[in-house]
Amino acid sequence: FVDTMEGLEEATLAMLKEPVLGWDSEYSHGNNVFCTTSLIQIAEDEDVMRDDGIKGSWLIDGEWLKKAQKSLKVNALFEEVTQSKSIVHVFKGAGGDTYVLRYTYPRIPALLQYRQMVDLDVMSKSICFRHLISLSLFVYMFWGCPLDKSQQCTDLSLIHISEPTRHLRI
Repeated sequence: FVDTMEGLEEATLAMLKEPVLGWDSEYSHGNNVFCTTSLIQIAEDEDVMRDDGIKGSWLIDGEWLKKAQKSLKVNALFEEVTQSKSIVHVFKGAGGDTYVLRYTYPRIPALLQYRQMVDLDVMSKSICFRHLISLSLFVYMFWGCPLDKSQQCTDLSLIHISEPTRHLRI
């Protein structure tokens, strides 16, 4: 769980070693008409088990990042990842996730564009699907097995997480 500059530095170093990163955001409307990002999830190789028990992913506390976005170092760390020539960034419906990231973190220009990005929704249209298909179906099509949703409900008691984010995840 990333909620410190040191944690973001550690996550950045690990992400830079990965060929593919899957991005997802959890949104919160709060008192606003517009959504803001409450949690950023970045997944990597499924075989990697981290010390905190989360398999191959980072959870970035959106509330912490809102405060930390004033730091030039935060943008520099994200820029290393988003502009890497060796990483492909995968989104399911990138228009939604990237739009909300831009709105929530206007002081992190590195989250505005990605050097190499795949949008699974655009890909589904390009291979002649009539409708957008679910991430579960994509996983089944490309890996021949259903999406394992047994890990989608993380035991938040094992991770230091802010109360607003904990409420969102439950």
